[in-house]
Amino acid sequence: MYASYVIRNGEIVTVDGKNSIADTIAVYEDKIVYVGDEQGARSFTGPHTEMIDAQGKSVLPGFIDSHLHLDAIGTRMLYPDCREAACISDIQTIIRKEAEKYPKGTILRAFGYDHLNLKERRHPNRWELDEAAPEHPVYIIHSSYHISAANTKALALIGVDDNICDPEGGSYERIDGKVTGVAFENAHYNFYTKLDFSEEEIKSCLKTADEYLLSRGITTVCSALDCALSVKALTELKRKNTLKIRVVTMPYPTGNPFVMDKYLNTGYHTGFGSDQCRIGPFKLMIDGSSLGGTAAMKRADMKDQGFLAIDQDTLDRMMLNAHLDGFQCTSHAIGDRAVEMLLTSYEKAFKALNRSDCRHRIEHCNFAPKSLIKKISQMGVIPIPQPAFLKEFGSTYYKIYGKQAEEIFPIKSFLKAGICVSFSTDAPIIDANPFVGMSAACNRKSDEGLILGKEERVTLKDAIRMYTYNGAYANFQENITGSLEVGKKADLVVLSDRIWEAAPENISKTSVTLTMIDGEIVYTKVKGGESNER
Repeated sequence: MYASYVIRNGEIVTVDGKNSIADTIAVYEDKIVYVGDEQGARSFTGPHTEMIDAQGKSVLPGFIDSHLHLDAIGTRMLYPDCREAACISDIQTIIRKEAEKYPKGTILRAFGYDHLNLKERRHPNRWELDEAAPEHPVYIIHSSYHISAANTKALALIGVDDNICDPEGGSYERIDGKVTGVAFENAHYNFYTKLDFSEEEIKSCLKTADEYLLSRGITTVCSALDCALSVKALTELKRKNTLKIRVVTMPYPTGNPFVMDKYLNTGYHTGFGSDQCRIGPFKLMIDGSSLGGTAAMKRADMKDQGFLAIDQDTLDRMMLNAHLDGFQCTSHAIGDRAVEMLLTSYEKAFKALNRSDCRHRIEHCNFAPKSLIKKISQMGVIPIPQPAFLKEFGSTYYKIYGKQAEEIFPIKSFLKAGICVSFSTDAPIIDANPFVGMSAACNRKSDEGLILGKEERVTLKDAIRMYTYNGAYANFQENITGSLEVGKKADLVVLSDRIWEAAPENISKTSVTLTMIDGEIVYTKVKGGESNER
């Protein structure tokens, strides 16, 4: 048996149980057949073996992003980015330029504005968006993806007028009884689902997202898909092997509990599918966003307590049913009030049926005091934080939460409590660059130089494990991915540098030069640009 590939002269960071380092790795078809020194690999080297010189650079397991939105990554990349907008006039300029490109009546979309970074420190309203594009429906999404704003034509298209009632777990902003076009939480999801994309648009977006993620060394994702068409498009593309990335899906039709009830009756459950595309955790939505200031917090000094998308009784019932049906369970829970609600539901589910090794999760888990960390540890629950948020949104957290912002993402405390933590980016909220996330976890420094809880800094060794092996564990795939060991799938990346030599503040400058999934090279970085062609 001769290897398909031998990668030599590298720093092979295996992330095995001993954190072993080797210099050579051999791959036959889709699996790793040897890890060790170059001399030992000679017996695997034949006339058709392709030799790859790593030039002394690091080779790591492929990165696993445990929470993102595969379809939304592509849609975000197709439409204007408002992250740099400094005032509402800037947003209007962006919309005007879009309106010039498309016929009247075409829906115009834009993403990423942060109202707290605008001069006006508020959301743009429908009249301001009307002024920018009076002949087009306009729909723009806040950086949190939990708030959006629409103009008058878009509101008419989706049936929202001044007489509409606020949905449970959401609200429409009003001035003197008139809706302004700004929608929060479940009201925002009303906009989001009614201004949807076509199946062909979604397929194009999924392909774009696949290429983008492979270039960043992401080999497996756990993705919430935002509509039924996205699930259909993903299934078709994976069947044709058009998408290379491994996908674990989170059943999540915008978290609507009534739709989710129907899903539970299908007989599908966590683990259904293949190594390439399978069903993961059953996901619900409990609260809002830390970036939008809508997370459910237990703070009396805040203007409000945030939004709850679901009440405790409904959450208990649905988590119990999913737990009994054999699902891994999870929910979006950001504020400590929401995290406590989810843990309460898990406690009740375990009392009804003490399943072993179910690996229930908490998506985000931004705020968790010591009492909740203890419960998370006792129940074996897996938090899925996004450390890169510390870098990009540190100042926003301080504006909303003050000193309490330093308590966000208590990752070191999780590790000290023996909790398995798996990293993610929630892309497209931020770039799905694992090196930025690792750097942020090690530094906890914002772009403005703010330090958010230096006692929660972790080591690079731990950060790498949380982006690799722990991600595989969170997906029940640790026997096939997550580390570079003989018999596992050949999911790996070759880096631009020796990662152990990088200072913590420079880790984010590292990049990927080669990505391999199932023994197939799916991305290479070439001089003068990037290429996915082999």
